[in-house]
Amino acid sequence: VLRRNGSSKWTPLATLPTLADPGYTFIQFTNATNAYLGAAGVGVYRSTDAGATWMLLRDGPLFPCRAVWSAKQRALVVTSNSSVSRWTGNTSSSWTDVTPPASAAAQATFSGIAIDPRDDVMYVSEHTTLGGKEPYHNAVYASNADGGWTQLNDVHKPHNFSADVPWWGTTKFCSSVSALMVIAAE
Repeated sequence: VLRRNGSSKWTPLATLPTLADPGYTFIQFTNATNAYLGAAGVGVYRSTDAGATWMLLRDGPLFPCRAVWSAKQRALVVTSNSSVSRWTGNTSSSWTDVTPPASAAAQATFSGIAIDPRDDVMYVSEHTTLGGKEPYHNAVYASNADGGWTQLNDVHKPHNFSADVPWWGTTKFCSSVSALMVIAAE
């Protein structure tokens, strides 16, 4: 992870450990000085001094994928290889499990996440495999005001993609939603 502080030169953040692949998975800023950093196999770090120092937030997800900041909730919401977690405190162990109900027949990984800034509805993508084989089943969920989730798509419909490259499978491009974006209508 590199930092540039007003000059044209980038410098490494020496306070962070060197990680094996996939390394750092996200960085989420909440303002000019506060940032969160996902570290695969380690957890989530927080900086309150623009990245000069970092503190590991204990008891959070070990394999974070993506994160969003909810200004309304004053919370960091993190997807991981097995859950969706919300961090809402100034102490490192202020985590709450807010995982949508996953498919009972499969191991779920949660990746893409977005928050609608108009109403703070969260959207989360889940991808699963049945026994580690294709086809993948991918659900997209929206959060409810009562803290629950509503599934927005039918995961049992076939997903196919015709690729001109022979080594790409027919479901690879539509099987794992890794990013979501909310575009506010005017």
